[in-house]
Amino acid sequence: MPIRSKTDKANEVEHPGVILDKVLKERGISQKDLSDAIGKSTPVINDIIKKRRSISPEIAFMLEAIIENIPAAEWLSYQSQYDLAMIRKDEAIAKRRQSLEEWNRLKEVFNASYLKKKLGLTGTPEENVDKVYRFFGVTTVDALQAKATDKVAYFHQSTSLQVDPANMMTWILMVRKQSGDTSLKTPFDPKKVNELIQKLNANFYKNDNTKEKTERLLNKYGIKFVIEDNLDKTPVDGYSFWDGENPTIAVSLRYKRLDNFAFAVMHELGHIVKHIKKSGRPDYIDIIKPDAEDPKEIEANEFAVKALRADAPLDELFEKWGHSPFTAKWPIMSTAQTYKISPSIITGQFQHYCGSYSVCRDLLATVN
Repeated sequence: MPIRSKTDKANEVEHPGVILDKVLKERGISQKDLSDAIGKSTPVINDIIKKRRSISPEIAFMLEAIIENIPAAEWLSYQSQYDLAMIRKDEAIAKRRQSLEEWNRLKEVFNASYLKKKLGLTGTPEENVDKVYRFFGVTTVDALQAKATDKVAYFHQSTSLQVDPANMMTWILMVRKQSGDTSLKTPFDPKKVNELIQKLNANFYKNDNTKEKTERLLNKYGIKFVIEDNLDKTPVDGYSFWDGENPTIAVSLRYKRLDNFAFAVMHELGHIVKHIKKSGRPDYIDIIKPDAEDPKEIEANEFAVKALRADAPLDELFEKWGHSPFTAKWPIMSTAQTYKISPSIITGQFQHYCGSYSVCRDLLATVN
């Protein structure tokens, strides 16, 4: 009895016809004898032996009756091993198989259904994988996963919030795409930041078409601006990074309030001014929270608070109003008018000062 390999390596797998030829010779059975016995023509048997034809279930069933100790299932097993080995040698099929495997792995990194919709991925897995790789500037799944892990490490979250890494990676991908699709002619000039802050505050104060005007202002001063709605379990408020020749600020509008929007924009602007260099650390992704322990996050928070106050003595006023916080509505409105600061922004900071988010809630506005 010949030794029949169970390996799936293409260069080690024998065609079942080769095995059949060895068995027939061992047992002194001619091809004609076999053809007569199983009711198949001699050319059919010869084609199997010469590897030009496969062993069908019918022939395997007949061989089981003629050749003892080799059941039909075993003949079919040899045939399937050989067929799979030949498929593995086919480069086109192997590439399609690899793309399927990579797409399945990519689905572990991001929300594939959302990404397919947003990126317009309507092709084969191979085409979709290539498009994602080109878009994000990687060539392997491992490189993409490394980027995801890297961003998770930057992501500051409270213990009460759950994060879906796949959804967060998807959010980052969408932001990166919008940023990459934006081209600005104006370079970012740190010396003009104070001027930019004044114009942003005026925009927030009016709160009229605020999101679009914020984008135009930031673009005018050499900063790309992206708004990407957050996905489930993606409690990210802002993201800042350098993209090409310009920095980018992205916000999620996880909260629709004007004060949250303004703070997120100013917080990320703080990172751009103080922390992000064109040739240095590439990005910061944040949930804004007052108890952040990272010194750079604290610094960006302080930058945002100061920028939004427009020189108004809010610390002194908060201390005064804090004795009776629920009667602060009219003082807040008066201060807002005097310093041209949105009542919503003052209220948001005052609520944080008081540690109560029910104070003067009717002054909070939705960002327009």
